[in-house]
Amino acid sequence: MEFFNFPLEIRLQIYNSLLIYHDTIIFRACGGSLLPPLYLPQDHDLHPALLRLNKHIYNEASPSLYSHNRFQFPDILTPGPWTYSARIHPFLDQIGHHVALLRHICISFHVFQSLEEESACAHGRNLDLIGELCTGLATLELCLPADGVDVEPISEQNLDLLDARLKVMPSPVEVRVVFQVYSGGALADERVKLRERGWTVAVNVLPKKT
Repeated sequence: MEFFNFPLEIRLQIYNSLLIYHDTIIFRACGGSLLPPLYLPQDHDLHPALLRLNKHIYNEASPSLYSHNRFQFPDILTPGPWTYSARIHPFLDQIGHHVALLRHICISFHVFQSLEEESACAHGRNLDLIGELCTGLATLELCLPADGVDVEPISEQNLDLLDARLKVMPSPVEVRVVFQVYSGGALADERVKLRERGWTVAVNVLPKKT
C-alpha cells in the first residue's frame, strides 16, 4: 500500500513515533573553540532523516519534531569579555521558518548583580532572540547551575530583566525555573521570589559531590 494512501492520522502517528523524544533533547557543544558547533548525541533515538525523504513528508512531519519536543541548549564561553551564554542562535538560524513551531526551550540562567554585567547582556540578547523568533513558544525553562544560588542570590535585577523580556513576547509564555542543587535547604527565599512573579519553580537535587 502506498504510504500516502494511509489516513493522515495514521501518518502522524508514524511521524510522532520517529520524531518525538520522551525526555528533553539536550544539545552538546562540539570542540574546544569559543563558538563550537552543536551536535545531538546518538542516544536520543530520533530519526530526523525522515524529513529528507520528500517535500510532502517534510511538510507533514516537521511540526512533530519542532512542536512536540523540548530542546535544551548548552552554555559556551562567548568571545571578548569572558562570560557564559546559551548557544542557541545556530539552531534557530538553521531551522529557518520552523522556529515559529518551537513550543518548549530550555537555557541556563546565570545569576548576576548588575544589568551592566556582560553575563546580563548576553542573557538579555538570548531572551530577545527567543522572543523575536519563537512566536509560538509556550514554555521557557531556565536552569540555574549547581551551587549558583549559594554563591550569588537571585537579585531583583535578574528577575526584572526576565520580566521585561517576557512582557514583549508575542504569546503568553510559562516560565519554569529549575534549581540544580546539591541540597535544597537554602532555597526557600529564592523560590518565594520567583513564585511571586507567577513563575513555576522546580528543584533538581543532584547527587552529593565526591
